[in-house]
Amino acid sequence: MSTVLALRAADPAPVRRSGVRVLLVSQNALVASALAGLLESSALRAATAKARDADQAAAFARTATFDVVIVEIGLPRDTASVISNLRQAAPGVPVVVIAETDAPAVLAHAIDCGASGVLTRAAEADDLTSAVQGVIDGHLVLGHRVSVSPGQTPGGNVLAMGARLTPSELEILAMLGAAWSTDSIAGVRRTSLRTARNHIASIYRKLHISSRAEAVRRAAQMGLVDNLRVRAT
Repeated sequence: MSTVLALRAADPAPVRRSGVRVLLVSQNALVASALAGLLESSALRAATAKARDADQAAAFARTATFDVVIVEIGLPRDTASVISNLRQAAPGVPVVVIAETDAPAVLAHAIDCGASGVLTRAAEADDLTSAVQGVIDGHLVLGHRVSVSPGQTPGGNVLAMGARLTPSELEILAMLGAAWSTDSIAGVRRTSLRTARNHIASIYRKLHISSRAEAVRRAAQMGLVDNLRVRAT
């Protein structure tokens, strides 16, 4: 099964969606048809459209509304341009990448380029449906075969930005990565909500991010969540 980072244990299970609108991008028509059949027959009851490349996908995204885009990427060098084109054509729509390789550096690159979910071709049907559900709910999703270690992003940019954070900010970023609410962060750190919000604003500014989803991604890339010493109760 997929590993969905950022779900709190105290939260109710996400509501299963049906009628999800999915844009599939693959140069392989057989693969695209297989993915479409899987999603359409799953509990998601997805409505799918298929594009053969990034340009066609961008054209579709400008004229129709989608909940998620799934991209099968063969060559790692295509990752940045494909995701960038899709994000420009459909701002705010999460992108799930299915990569042909399980090389950690390649998978980390997909996340750094803006992918909300990363799977490999070894993923099972449940991995894909869980990934679609997870990214629509606003989470970063890594398939169970995906391993992304700190420092494996291009040029070490993430770790360089992390070095700008104070120890307190690093701990708070880890809490954000584990999907803690601002109330929980303030409670555990015994500070006011205003102070907690100021810390979060400082983290966003130093990391050049603007949302919790991006904070989750940064925390995962820096390996902070697994090292979080305090846990929500």
